[in-house]
Amino acid sequence: EGGQKVRYLGIDTPELGQPFYEDAKNKNKELVLGKIVRLEICKTEPKDKYGRLLAYIYTEQVLVNKELLNAGYARTLVIPPCGVEKIGEFRSSQKEAMKKGVGLWSRKREKIITKDFIPASDAMKFIDERKAIYGRVIDVQEGKKTIFLMIGNAVKTGLTVVIFKQDKNNFEDDMINPLTYYMGKEVVIFGKIKLYKGKTEVVIGS
Repeated sequence: EGGQKVRYLGIDTPELGQPFYEDAKNKNKELVLGKIVRLEICKTEPKDKYGRLLAYIYTEQVLVNKELLNAGYARTLVIPPCGVEKIGEFRSSQKEAMKKGVGLWSRKREKIITKDFIPASDAMKFIDERKAIYGRVIDVQEGKKTIFLMIGNAVKTGLTVVIFKQDKNNFEDDMINPLTYYMGKEVVIFGKIKLYKGKTEVVIGS
């Protein structure tokens, strides 16, 4: 009521065209549609750049953000300053869903829509669009707060994949160290292509 939009804190769910999008959407409807909800809004940064409230959502005693993780229809995603206080709890829920093999972590693999599948060399053509980008990791760099994977070929980097260090644990839950595991491998990344300082990048979870 009132028309306000809410961005769930601490999690990221599949976007339109991604595997399990419909499942996640339907699970969210099951949890909140037509119900009275209580919002616990981030005090430091109440809204994102799109004007959406940043909040934890409760229906009675149920924390909806966490329930989506429990069902395997969301991944943990924390972008400070909001969401940090529950990241340990949320990571435990995600780890349990991974052990159970439910939702995103199941053996079921849905194919990515063909029209969204592009090579890293074409990333510049699709700024501000969500695509599945494929290519080889030709370099890995570590910054103070981020890990960078460079996707492309020996001559030219087509795309930079940005992983925030607070999300590194998500990879480690699956026994993957992004600093060493992906080098030289063919990968597929799904996300929104952005232009930063003249170069294309995808921030994992964005």
